Amino acid sequence: MRRFGSLGVAEQEMAVTESRTVGDLIDIELVHVREVLRLLDEATVALAEEEPGASDAYADALDAAEQLDAWDADRRVDTALEALAR
Repeated sequence: MRRFGSLGVAEQEMAVTESRTVGDLIDIELVHVREVLRLLDEATVALAEEEPGASDAYADALDAAEQLDAWDADRRVDTALEALAR
């Protein structure tokens, strides 16, 4: 990471092979976001079923999802792809 004043630049490189599609690369990059949302869903069910420790698990999962802005990840990808297509 390089910083210029208040602007930071993080260089990124994704391993690409001829057999991978853009969709494959998006799935790879969003795997953590989707896992966090899955854990939140599980914690929600556990909370509804009043399982022991469910409220702590729910709070942790919700915090992780909020930190990643997980609900908006696919829309942000769609917006970026639309901008590339112009």
